Amino acid sequence: VVGEVDSFKDGNWAATYFNLKDENSLLPCMIWKNTNVSYFPKNGDKITVYGKLSLYEKRGEFRMTVNKIELFGEGDLLKKREELKNKLLREGLFDESIKRKIPEFPINIGVITASKGAAVSDFVTNLTKNYEGFNIFIADALVQGEKSVESILSSFEKLSKINLDVLVLTRGGGSIEDLMSFNSEEIVRAIRACKFPVISAVGHEVDYTLSDLAADLRVSTPTKAAEYISSSYLSFRHELEREEGTQQHLFNRVMEASLRDMDFYENSLQGIWIYLKNLPDILENSKIYSRAGFSDFS
Repeated sequence: VVGEVDSFKDGNWAATYFNLKDENSLLPCMIWKNTNVSYFPKNGDKITVYGKLSLYEKRGEFRMTVNKIELFGEGDLLKKREELKNKLLREGLFDESIKRKIPEFPINIGVITASKGAAVSDFVTNLTKNYEGFNIFIADALVQGEKSVESILSSFEKLSKINLDVLVLTRGGGSIEDLMSFNSEEIVRAIRACKFPVISAVGHEVDYTLSDLAADLRVSTPTKAAEYISSSYLSFRHELEREEGTQQHLFNRVMEASLRDMDFYENSLQGIWIYLKNLPDILENSKIYSRAGFSDFS
């Protein structure tokens, strides 16, 4: 059923309710909270819903229990994406064999995203949380809309002039329509033509874009991209801390053994010093014993 969303609201803990309307009629709808839908509508959206129509006897009205929602026209967009995917798949642009390895300790990081969006803030904050030695180069780009593909391609061109270790293509989540720039053939080819390894970090969990398939690494969010890049530094720091603890323990053991040896030698030297200090008296007593006719047989 296709219609415009009206009166969207969360009901009790179990379900969400809204009406679907057109110029002639209105159909009450509900979504059980445990239903896995990839898109939740808002008032005014034109959507296509799939589900089961039933009679709500208490009110004597028909109601649809929804199990799938698409933004109107989404089906056509998904069909176009699949057709392009199959074409590029045949060309080998998604082959695992051509994926480049992300450097273990990257320093120069390129980022293509909207410079005033939440994605760049999340990325930079999480990237520098545990290590601040990165050089971050941000290329501002439109990430949705008619001019977004051209804008993203321009950002690829700008960053190609910098000696980067890795490039991150990122944005927050959105509907299939919002993400269509990342399903374009031009962006896929730009990723594969890029001189540097590319991480795709488009903020969506349940779906994919063609940019995800073309990239050398796909992560689900900008935060995940930052955590992946900085993880080697964090692991290295932890390893250094463990090694420091081990070396400190060994040092303490050596120092304790050395101090014990020093105590032993100090006690020995003190005994020798006391003997030498008393030696004149010992020798004098020996002479006295000798004159008196005593012999020491001890």
